[in-house]
Amino acid sequence: MTKKLQHLENDNFRQLSDDSLRYIISDCRAAMEANPDNPKCVSGRGNYADQINDAATIITFRKQLSESKNPLPLVLETLFKEDSE
Repeated sequence: MTKKLQHLENDNFRQLSDDSLRYIISDCRAAMEANPDNPKCVSGRGNYADQINDAATIITFRKQLSESKNPLPLVLETLFKEDSE
């Protein structure tokens, strides 16, 4: 087993505010509901599903980090995940 750095498709999302990330989530959801047959919904670079997932991942991580008394173990656990191969 090797450890590898967690990857986000939209790495620049890390610098956005929580409000911006929530807007991205709602905007992508609206686009997917308005045109579910659009290939950009789930495939290709920058697809809506990846954007929703990455934004939600960052919001969740920040929330857990702010609630943790000792955030270092959480940071390390989140940044590095076990590769089962």
